[in-house]
Amino acid sequence: MEEDYKTMKQWIEIENFSGKSVLSVYQDFHAKVFSKNLISALIYPTQAVIDKNTENCIYRYQRNFAQALSKVKDVIPLLFLKPLESVIKLISDIHEIVVKTIEPVRPGRKYPRDFNKRGSRFHYGYQPLR
Repeated sequence: MEEDYKTMKQWIEIENFSGKSVLSVYQDFHAKVFSKNLISALIYPTQAVIDKNTENCIYRYQRNFAQALSKVKDVIPLLFLKPLESVIKLISDIHEIVVKTIEPVRPGRKYPRDFNKRGSRFHYGYQPLR
C-alpha cells in the first residue's frame, strides 16, 4: 500500500494538475490513475519472463516500474489510435524494454528513518519522470 502511494505521489505526481478548474483536476487525476493501471496491466506478464531469464542469478529480479512508466507514458495514446497489428507490435516492444530494465531485490536491507528531518515537498531521490 505504501509503495503504491509513493508511486502515485512521487513518480506520477498525482497532486500536480495542469489546470485550476474542478473539471481539469478531475480529468488529470483520472487520467493519471488510468495510465498507472494500464501500465501495470501491460507489464504484469513480464515477471514470468524475468524470473525465467534470471533463475541462475544470486538475487531475484523484478520489473523497474519507474522505467516502464517513463517509456510508456508517451505511447498510451497510440494504443487507442493505431490499428490492431501495430498495437500488438507496440505492446511486444514494451515487453522487451521492461524485460531489459530490471532491478535486483536485495532482501534484508533496512535504513533508519529520520523523523526530525523535514525537507522539500517531494523526495530528491524520486525525480519526476519528465
